[in-house]
Amino acid sequence: MSYQAFVDFYENYLNSPEGEALKEKIEAVQDGGEFCTTVAELGQAAGFDFSDEDVRQVMKASEMEAAKALAEASGELSDEQLDEVAGGASLDTKSSTDVPTVNISTSPTNYDVSSYSMRTAMCPW
Repeated sequence: MSYQAFVDFYENYLNSPEGEALKEKIEAVQDGGEFCTTVAELGQAAGFDFSDEDVRQVMKASEMEAAKALAEASGELSDEQLDEVAGGASLDTKSSTDVPTVNISTSPTNYDVSSYSMRTAMCPW
């Protein structure tokens, strides 16, 4: 998988003058599945080697990281902390560090890859 290629595209290329036109195309996408496919197609056309599944995984990991940071800032216990208090073990078999993250923000009008109830906004713009 080429997670890093997507991260480079998302954080660097889209912030460059060459990537400006692609931002508008990406922002116009309304459907979650279409978002991942469109980003992968545009990235490949720009010379980056990643798939729609790479996009989905990085965005999901990024949203989880953002939610964790928000919970920590609000004083809520993390899943790991709750497991420790309850004496349980984490059921998460895949470490969140396996997938790189990108800087995102979320709002009710934004896309969420995991539930398709929100949409992820690319923070660089």
